[in-house]
Amino acid sequence: MLWRPDSNSTIPVASVTPACDPGYGVKVENTSGALPASDGSVEENRRSPATVLNRTRYGAGGDLSVTDPTAEPEWARVAGGGTYVWHDHRIHWMSEAEPPSLAGADAGKIQDWSLDVVVDGAPVVVHGELTREPAPSPWPWLGLAVVAGAATFAAGWRWPRRGPAVALAAAGGLAAVTSLLAELDLPAATGRRWSFVAIPALAALCALGAAVAPRSRYALALLAASAVVLPLWIGLRWSALVNAVLPSPSGAGLQRLAIALALGAVLGTAAVAARSVATSARAAAAEGPAGAPAA
Repeated sequence: MLWRPDSNSTIPVASVTPACDPGYGVKVENTSGALPASDGSVEENRRSPATVLNRTRYGAGGDLSVTDPTAEPEWARVAGGGTYVWHDHRIHWMSEAEPPSLAGADAGKIQDWSLDVVVDGAPVVVHGELTREPAPSPWPWLGLAVVAGAATFAAGWRWPRRGPAVALAAAGGLAAVTSLLAELDLPAATGRRWSFVAIPALAALCALGAAVAPRSRYALALLAASAVVLPLWIGLRWSALVNAVLPSPSGAGLQRLAIALALGAVLGTAAVAARSVATSARAAAAEGPAGAPAA
């Protein structure tokens, strides 16, 4: 199965009948073709309609004119190492409408599924089930974000430049590390999104520069850049707070922690900036026009 966005659906494999030992050639029987694997190499039949249909979520939009299920297979190597990841419509819900099996419930089993494969000439059936998990509550993480924001504001009260910069650098660094681990946790064939790593890394570097040299002429610009860039990553990862299943199967709690801390650092920095502007405005008003003391 290819990479999927954050969701509340899981697709566990329940059983393989009969059981198979590793090291055998496997052919996955598809809609009108097969995906054979032998001696560590993986090939797919480019003439099979399934090759085109499985490229999109609902099997629409593909050019079937280049396929012919009755023609001689046109095998093309797609992977090595004996493993391959692909999108298969038989294991997920194929409609945008709510599954009737849930009967309006927020969680439960959607459907059973099965895949027919051939292992060294012997037929094998892989059984599984598609289920929807209860959506997690985002409120504990938002509460943590408020605490992190208050801590950032307190640090900014004591150290107006360095305090927020350190908070943004730490939050951005954690966001970059968790994103890197999440992307590496996915098979390469799913299409890793390195922008999810680069964006918080850039925010962390900008904030780090402001923290190291808070009196530099560039410090405020670096701090502002970090506070603007990091929310982009928060927006991209926001769905992780409200979906039970993340693309990366491990470290879900750590990913949500990173989002909460990043949000808190940004909000705290914004509060520090607002306080600084308000303080400057009051000082200017007290001086009166042209710098004259107020009456």
